Amino acid sequence: MVQNIDKRKCYRFEVSGGKVKYKKVKVFDFHKGFSIDCRLINLSKGGANFTCEEIIRKGKKLIVKLLIPDYEPLELLGK
Repeated sequence: MVQNIDKRKCYRFEVSGGKVKYKKVKVFDFHKGFSIDCRLINLSKGGANFTCEEIIRKGKKLIVKLLIPDYEPLELLGK
């Protein structure tokens, strides 16, 4: 997500009712949909912490859709 950030110095905050959907970025898999809703644990300047049912390799590129109550969904590219 954010380059060259010391993640330990970034304040992490919880978002009540926050959810995340994600999909892996693959070269030949443009039409695959997003995952089921995953619980958002916390957010910081350096990234998002969420639960999911599959193992995601460190460094894997994802498109993440943040679902925050009372706000429009926000799609971000991260790894």
